[in-house]
Amino acid sequence: MVRLYLNIFLLEAERLHVHHSEISRSGVPRRELLVANFQKLVSKNYKEKRQVSDYAALLYVSPHYLNDTVKEFTGSAASDFIHDNLISEAKSLLIQTELSITQVAYELNYSDQSYFCRFFKSKVGTSAKKYRELHTTLS
Repeated sequence: MVRLYLNIFLLEAERLHVHHSEISRSGVPRRELLVANFQKLVSKNYKEKRQVSDYAALLYVSPHYLNDTVKEFTGSAASDFIHDNLISEAKSLLIQTELSITQVAYELNYSDQSYFCRFFKSKVGTSAKKYRELHTTLS
């Protein structure tokens, strides 16, 4: 219980520190630097870390603050940026490899192929199988 309160205190202290320090030592506004660091982390870790809270913890800010900051600078939610990276990689694997859809799901660290297929269809508007068929026949 004490550890929980200590974590809450430390997160709040960090949030206040970030708000009071608008410019980093490099001269880049801190919020802009936060977005750049978030984007770098997502590019490296999107297969393993899919939650905004994962990245917020790595960046020592709250998920809400991270999402608000990313949205302010990019116009999109932080989760959209994570999803875009996943979908981009999924599309690439579907078109450029002969991996089965199950293998593509596994490659992206989805333990459940059906969840991957629902996620893909919700973001792309078509099934992974149909996406592959449409784009491999055109190539």
